Amino acid sequence: IGIVSAFLTGGATDVHHVYQVYIRIRDDEWNIYRRYAQFYSLHKELKKQDTLISTFDFPPKKTIGNKDSRFVEERRRRLQHYLRCVMNHLVQTNLNLVSAPDKELLISLIPFFGEVCSGTEDRGRRKRPTSRNPFSRLSHSTDNNPGSSPQYTGL
Repeated sequence: IGIVSAFLTGGATDVHHVYQVYIRIRDDEWNIYRRYAQFYSLHKELKKQDTLISTFDFPPKKTIGNKDSRFVEERRRRLQHYLRCVMNHLVQTNLNLVSAPDKELLISLIPFFGEVCSGTEDRGRRKRPTSRNPFSRLSHSTDNNPGSSPQYTGL
């Protein structure tokens, strides 16, 4: 997973950056495009479901100067690091994602990774995402080596 670019888009009254997120699971690869507000909504939702998420570095909101190229690049880098931490945690808590990684499984756990994001911002009004904990689902698989924790290596 990586955030490969950020670019300005929108009309005269709604110019904003969109981040291109590249995801690859085995031979399946796709790009999603998300605004910072969508990352922020994801972060808030995941923190409600798992308190460990609040320890992950997440770039704060900034209203003035948020179009500066250095700021955008630093935010892109931090958002990428954040997504990689989320993926590591997801892999550690969902053994099926390790044994049979799959695009549909990932999207069912965190819809943010789908090409159409269900918990996105819509002109300032937040759609209510479904309440579920992706970090507890599918973790009932047997682990042949319970002492080892799998690490995300680029599904």
